[in-house]
Amino acid sequence: MKIGMIVAIVDEMKQLLNEYGNSMKVFKKNAYTVYQADVKGHELYVVQSGAGEISAAAAAQFLITAFDVELIVNYGVVGGLVPEMKATETVVVKDAVHYEFDTSDYDGYEVGRYAEFDSIHLPATEKYVDLALKLYPELRAVSCASGDKFIEPADKRRYLHETFDCEICEMEAAAIIMTCIRNGVDSLLIKSVSDSLENGVSEFGEMVERSSKLCMSVLMSILESVEA
Repeated sequence: MKIGMIVAIVDEMKQLLNEYGNSMKVFKKNAYTVYQADVKGHELYVVQSGAGEISAAAAAQFLITAFDVELIVNYGVVGGLVPEMKATETVVVKDAVHYEFDTSDYDGYEVGRYAEFDSIHLPATEKYVDLALKLYPELRAVSCASGDKFIEPADKRRYLHETFDCEICEMEAAAIIMTCIRNGVDSLLIKSVSDSLENGVSEFGEMVERSSKLCMSVLMSILESVEA
């Protein structure tokens, strides 16, 4: 199987390269540096997208168009929106809400709702969520509030949880999942908390590398169990 991997930021990418960089082929295609590896019979193509929804959507479409991937995976750090989402808590994303998308003044849909979807919650591929939970029963399957903001104050995080029924927040998941859905490609997202509800950015700097390494390791282990 051809698999595409999106990694958003340098701190996250460093963990993958530290572990697997020596076995990867590196080449340029269009504006991207592509890292290619064989993983248990799969062709894995990795790009660093940069942070944010637009960058993530562009990277997802690039991987689909350039390499005809059947599955796009993503790992990275997230903020916690509820007390149980403490630093290094590792989760699988069951769905994402693009909480900044708002056409309510025009069509009356709730914030986050795209007209072609029945819910504000955009689903990741269920069979891969189930596989992650089978291999790692300790993972939580969570909903992700996704938008182009680093959310710092605890009251803003509580608002996202209360309004959109999400447990974590970050900046790429909605774009990745929607691009996959529109292309008929599967998606799997493994995340780890780097900054908890009350600690925010002060904790992020301390935990980003450790949390990145944790979710990267979980995701690579899952890929080794995917049928070729």
